[in-house]
Amino acid sequence: MADKFLIKKRVQLSGDVAISGYKNSAGAVLAAVLLSKEPSIIDNLPLVSDILDQIEILKQMGAEVKWLSERKIKINEFGNEYDINQEIKENILLSLPLNFLCKIDCKGLCQNCGQNLNLRNCNCIKTNLGFTFAELKKIKYK
Repeated sequence: MADKFLIKKRVQLSGDVAISGYKNSAGAVLAAVLLSKEPSIIDNLPLVSDILDQIEILKQMGAEVKWLSERKIKINEFGNEYDINQEIKENILLSLPLNFLCKIDCKGLCQNCGQNLNLRNCNCIKTNLGFTFAELKKIKYK
């Protein structure tokens, strides 16, 4: 795909462009389902092999996945403790963003419970866990 498009004529452009979900973000959202104790509904999934493979991995881990529409799925709760090795632990830690703010005036997410602080405050005691969410502490390492 081209990095840029050069339009040589002065013609007004119009129309619609369907924006698909971003593959890397969708992968992170699917991984975050592991931290949830409730069913998750994920919409606007890009239908690419990486995402479809990740959904299959979740099924193999015991997740019940139901397609609600062409690019929307529901994943039911399937437990919250997992045995993972050091390589996966490092991958999780390295994939966490350095800054959890989406814009300059964003209040971010609570590091304990994951509450979007732009929508409402939480009652967590403010501490620096060294992880994104407290649920990550439940991960078991071999």
